[in-house]
Amino acid sequence: MVTWHWPRHLTFTGLLVIPLYNLTAGPGGVTSIIDAGFCSQLPLATNEQLKPYAMVIQETPRDKIRVLLSDKAEKLLRQAVSLNWSTLEFFTQDGMREDCLYYIPRETLVSIDQKFDLKLLFAITANDADGEPFKMTAFFAGMGKHYIFYNRDDIVYKKTNDSRAYRFNWLIRQKTPRFGILEEIQGLEVRTINIEGVYEDWISVHSSIKISETQMSNQAGSLPRVTNPLDPIRPR
Repeated sequence: MVTWHWPRHLTFTGLLVIPLYNLTAGPGGVTSIIDAGFCSQLPLATNEQLKPYAMVIQETPRDKIRVLLSDKAEKLLRQAVSLNWSTLEFFTQDGMREDCLYYIPRETLVSIDQKFDLKLLFAITANDADGEPFKMTAFFAGMGKHYIFYNRDDIVYKKTNDSRAYRFNWLIRQKTPRFGILEEIQGLEVRTINIEGVYEDWISVHSSIKISETQMSNQAGSLPRVTNPLDPIRPR
């Protein structure tokens, strides 16, 4: 869920290889700020809350789906700020692979977006390239997986001061097998501008990987991996 960029034009004759260094934890070796038992203290998601997403999460036992409300989410994000964490680190922390699926409803998403600059590519509330509004309706994170839901499909989004365009499906899926890794991304594409100033074809984004305390590498289609800053979460 972090912002990344591909060069406007890529010309290469061989593969650019970026070594995947031993993934570094946060300060003091911290790879999770979610305490043991945290999940069980949260309220169970109701059938009514889960009804719009049931077809996607139907294999997850209902007693494992817990609601992450604004106060708890904000407390965790304040801890992330103190560790200088990015959203990549926050959403791939070890606690996101435990036997619990955190349901982050729209109300929580709006609240944390107002109070923290999350440096998100996946906008919580924004307008598409045609000026039409769209919104993230829910975010599920846990058991090593992410499910990001939008209120509509085929959203073309351009960030300010970024010539690239991104296209979101109504559902974006990701896996996080380890701290600092997002892989098997589905439902997200990027389109870059070539040297003539013309947009290239859409290509699927595959992964984002933390490679140092300040950098990550990203892979899209058959393009070479590119490195981008690992921007920390900041309070607004």
